[in-house]
Amino acid sequence: MAYTWRYLKRNCPVCNGVRRDCRENTSTGLIHCRCDEVSSVPGLKFVGQDVLGFNMWAPDTGAEIGYSASLEFQREYRRTKKERQVSRFTHCLSIPERDHQFRLVLQWKATTLTPRHVSHLIEKRQLTTDEINWLVSLGRVRTWEPGIKAPVGIKENLPGISPDGFLLGRPGFTIAALDPDDHITGMQIATLLDDPKYIWLSSAPLGGNGPQLPNGELPLFCWKHPNTPQIKTVILCEGALKSMLVALLLWRTGQHDIAVIGTASAARYGEKTLSDYLKRLGANDIRLMPDAGARANRHIAAANQQTLEWLVQWGYHVTVGEWGQLEDKSQPDFDELLAAFRGDEVQLIHAPDYLAGVEKTAHSFDAMASLLSGIKHQLQKARGRLKAWGFGKKGSIELETSSLAPQETLQYQALDRLTVWSQAIKSGAKFLCDSSATGTGKSFDSGRLHTEQLDCRQIIFATKEHRNPATSTLSEWTHLEARHGGLKCDRFGKRRRVKIGESYSISPNCSRVNTIDALRSLNVSGADCAELICQTCPFLEACRAGAVYGYLSQRREALKSPRIIASPESLPEPIDAMNSNGYDYSQSAIIWDEWSENLRVTQTLTVTQHDINQMRLKLDERASGQYQALKPLLMILAALLSGEIPAPHRKYGWSHAAILEHLPSLPDFLDLEEIEQAIAFEPSLINTTLEYGISLADLPASARKKLTCGDETTAQRVEKEVIKQWIVPFVGILQGNPGALRIRNGLLTVTLPDQRLVRIARAAKANIFLDATGDRAELAALLGISTQQLLCIRQEQPNTDNLELIQVASLGRLGMNRGNSQIRRVEAVVDHIQNNIDPKAAVADFKKFGEPYQDAGIETVLKWWVETRGMNDFEQVTTLILIGTPCRDLGALESEFITRTGRAPSTGTLKVKYPIQVKGVIPEDIQPYFEMEASADLEFRAFVRRRILADIHQAIGRLRAHRRPGEKLIVYFLGDYPLDIPVTLVRASDITAEAADKTERVELAIKAAVEQLQANGQKITTTAIALITGYSQQHISRFRDLLKMLIESPNSQMSKTTQKPQEAQWLVREYLPLVASLPEFEMLQELATLLSVYGRSNFEWIFEATSALTQIAILAKLVLTLPMDSLRQLTSATVLGLNVFSSTSSVPSESTTT
Repeated sequence: MAYTWRYLKRNCPVCNGVRRDCRENTSTGLIHCRCDEVSSVPGLKFVGQDVLGFNMWAPDTGAEIGYSASLEFQREYRRTKKERQVSRFTHCLSIPERDHQFRLVLQWKATTLTPRHVSHLIEKRQLTTDEINWLVSLGRVRTWEPGIKAPVGIKENLPGISPDGFLLGRPGFTIAALDPDDHITGMQIATLLDDPKYIWLSSAPLGGNGPQLPNGELPLFCWKHPNTPQIKTVILCEGALKSMLVALLLWRTGQHDIAVIGTASAARYGEKTLSDYLKRLGANDIRLMPDAGARANRHIAAANQQTLEWLVQWGYHVTVGEWGQLEDKSQPDFDELLAAFRGDEVQLIHAPDYLAGVEKTAHSFDAMASLLSGIKHQLQKARGRLKAWGFGKKGSIELETSSLAPQETLQYQALDRLTVWSQAIKSGAKFLCDSSATGTGKSFDSGRLHTEQLDCRQIIFATKEHRNPATSTLSEWTHLEARHGGLKCDRFGKRRRVKIGESYSISPNCSRVNTIDALRSLNVSGADCAELICQTCPFLEACRAGAVYGYLSQRREALKSPRIIASPESLPEPIDAMNSNGYDYSQSAIIWDEWSENLRVTQTLTVTQHDINQMRLKLDERASGQYQALKPLLMILAALLSGEIPAPHRKYGWSHAAILEHLPSLPDFLDLEEIEQAIAFEPSLINTTLEYGISLADLPASARKKLTCGDETTAQRVEKEVIKQWIVPFVGILQGNPGALRIRNGLLTVTLPDQRLVRIARAAKANIFLDATGDRAELAALLGISTQQLLCIRQEQPNTDNLELIQVASLGRLGMNRGNSQIRRVEAVVDHIQNNIDPKAAVADFKKFGEPYQDAGIETVLKWWVETRGMNDFEQVTTLILIGTPCRDLGALESEFITRTGRAPSTGTLKVKYPIQVKGVIPEDIQPYFEMEASADLEFRAFVRRRILADIHQAIGRLRAHRRPGEKLIVYFLGDYPLDIPVTLVRASDITAEAADKTERVELAIKAAVEQLQANGQKITTTAIALITGYSQQHISRFRDLLKMLIESPNSQMSKTTQKPQEAQWLVREYLPLVASLPEFEMLQELATLLSVYGRSNFEWIFEATSALTQIAILAKLVLTLPMDSLRQLTSATVLGLNVFSSTSSVPSESTTT
């Protein structure tokens, strides 16, 4: 579609000319306006935002509701949230007190910079040693070590201090945020990582103070030379470290009368703080130095525009620096320009001219091209970072990361949930999605709701666990019970329906449960409607009065209650054009618990060879013409089910696309109405007097009782005489109707759309969807609405630092099919954890693998999906072992995907690499990614991955870590599947040697044999190793590299590598001499870091290549760390050795000493 734009200039009906970039799409009639201050416009309605951030307004025909209300609520919530935050920040430490506290911390511990940080500032930032020493002496930069106990006198409300008095943050060096009076108002940490590069010192994750100032704004970085009496010019630029570098580079040339103010908030300055700092500095000349590509990035451009408008309004003389960088991301930033001695290239533009240029480039193609160039640049940088970690080195398969765009979500504080819900619903929001983390009390708070809070007549809590509410607050709600044939309690004390032949502890509430189940399994329409089931029941009158079974009475009374808990399947049909007798939801608010599980939008039919044969006989008998038309189709379908036509894939069977390809085309004269009538269910099977011209419903109860068969007898007749209603929807799918087909193990599965629950949701006054792991876009698609109509909120992320997630790799994916070796290794890991770590550890695995754990005496064994979601019974468990990748049936997922999207996934598979977010050191021989065979269809691949990750997150959430801050909790995830959260990665053999695979067992045996031979002083040969291990020499020779590593001495000539590691020369000449000058403890830390980064062999080469004096200095300090007894023994042995040596040789040279 070609779009034609008409620019409205000052004739915009939304903002009335406040903005000058408003436009109208003459093809769609939509008005695009950036103004966010307008909540409603007569004759127009808000319908969302375009990709450039313009609000879109359409003519209001009254057909849709909820858009403007949702937008207004979001604006109002943001406004009140800012007010709440400002009021909270008034309790922060004052600026003088902050400065005093920060300096106490710096003087106590962070007294210097480590050699690594010094070298970074010299090599990467072009600072001199004198400049660095000057910065350190003034407390501007210091090395930061989190996890150390803060000194006495430090207050816990200082940002960066935990409630129990430890330093927070990440390792790196701090950059002080100064005000014009040299007070330290906050600190940022330069982590020297790719992500995050910089973080604020903050206690907010633990419920303490964030970095914000008492006025609610983030600190700024004001750099003023201490020897300058008067400031003439102030330069504004981005970044904490960048602004410091700019100041130093300018002062290096004698320009001490220039002050620099930096911001660490993507070019955004706090209005109050900036105004205050400029007044105190006293300069009138203000220069803004935008980073490269500032105009191409609309967020940065908007921030710079806002800053310039403030400065002009305040009356300053304002200019903007330009050196070709505004549109070109490849140009240097201001600090890089100064470091390259190119400062004379800067041209100053007056602020009004710059702002006019921003307006002009808002619609230019060049600006868009520059934006795309910037995106490409960022992608290339990201790709380079990945390759630096070993990704994508071999083959053509690159790393696959998440394809999901970040979703805007309003965050609220822990105690504000009901207030936020109430405000949103009362402001007109119809669809509210709360994705707060597991265990944050969503269900508990739901139980505390009352109708007046949501301005409705009735609240319905829809959940599969309606008989077993997860929280005490929901237990008080009226239960809308479903029909059942009796209930019993399972091993967890939960009420469940009994199976045929089982005894029950709670009596049935309906006399026709088996008949209803039989009709449903045959896809008979209206299988449980009152007209078919209840009107012919001999217990109708008693049931209505609440006697005998009592289902009708229970249901009628429950639906009168203001607060109901019910299964989604038990909710009554809504009033609509097709059902005038439905239930009125217009004054009901529905809370959908675990909506990704409970909001069912598909139904399935299973068709067997017997069903096909029955269909052929019935059609031949009652509609022979239609049967002849369908006969070729049914014959080939039967051949596909029987295996006469072999499936393309033995394991997965026939896919939707393959079935369509093999079935013949449908004839043009096919009459579905005739077919439907020929196979239709005959009510006389239940209403036994219809053949005599009278309905059972018209007879008294006593007569109905005599003329009606028992439930089990009727159910058996239904199963025997009623034909399954599958052919019409099956043919409908072949004709292009929504749905999916699949054949596996001799069964045809027909998946059909079922919009019943969606109709209920759309009929309700309001809906609140609860799910910690649901996807916003998926929910909107299910409801048939845009994402703009869905108001997404969540509680601020709770702290779970007490939870450690350990992923045990090298076991395979551990799906439903496992080899004997995998089963043995998994059992070895579980046994080790049970016997050596936590005897009360709980285990979650697939149902088929659960019995061995129970037989082994494990108290808590959970089943994936059934007991790893929505249960709060495991808050006493401290160790949870999750076994296997919880991937649901791929065929069922494919059918659901086809039914939802209307298309089949692309055929074929490919190998995909997913990154692992590893904490700490990656074990040797394990790559930082998992490579797996996956669907070639990107959208379907992401669909499946979201399901798997959601189930894993739900299982982890069972421990409720944030509610147990004083406990150490561990989750072991056994399986080679990439998670989307940081993990500690270990091999199964790292847990216990019993879990080693065949190759690892050989390696362990060889290592033990070599150690034994070395201890005995014997020669190490393959023959000797073979005798000890029991393996053949031929088999052992395959492990040549391992043998070489074990046999070679670090000091032998053979072990000295000729390939020097990267940066080796710098490490030898610069780094190790600096390390040698450190105190003993800090030197040990640096050496340990060097060893972990470069590995043992490279570390040995680096140490051997350094000078003798440096080696001696390091060894001397290492010796001083020994206990006193060991030191005396070493001294005696050294004296003895020197005496012997001096008697046989002359004075040694430096090389000999080495």
